[in-house]
Amino acid sequence: MNFLSNFDLLSVGLTTAAIGFLAFIVYFNNRKSVTNQAFLFFACITIIWGWVNYSNYQVHEPTMALWLTRLTIFFGTWHAFGIFQFFYVYPNIEFNFNKIYKFLLLPLALVTSIVTLTPLALVRVEEYLPDGRIEKIANGPGMGLFALVVFIFVIGAISILIKKILKIEKSKELIYV
Repeated sequence: MNFLSNFDLLSVGLTTAAIGFLAFIVYFNNRKSVTNQAFLFFACITIIWGWVNYSNYQVHEPTMALWLTRLTIFFGTWHAFGIFQFFYVYPNIEFNFNKIYKFLLLPLALVTSIVTLTPLALVRVEEYLPDGRIEKIANGPGMGLFALVVFIFVIGAISILIKKILKIEKSKELIYV
């Protein structure tokens, strides 16, 4: 095999190694910090998601490819939840999660991730490429849930981050006045 055929493996390997290295440096800097714990969770999910997604494109056996696609969106759910959780607790060392987080958001991520592993999300493979890879999968009603939940977590994360940035900028303005 030549370099170009292994470039995707090299890029996934280097990227996930860098993410892992950074995550453990941050975490071991202060293991009790809820922000550091949330960042470690997000980084670990990102690494797993990256490798599952990479593996998905390497498999040509239909059943395995369908399961790897399901695992990709399973970890995609947790990836979106992880970035939401990280921005939610950042920059706190300690944090008390409210009832909405404990009894709505966390269970929503759990239920959605379980649904992604079933035919409710991805029903069956419908078309293949000439090399045996999947071209088209029939989506079930669970894909709507997946899309909505991931959208909510990502938009929620961005909104939280923007609010925190604006709050910091506003406090800087008050200091200089």
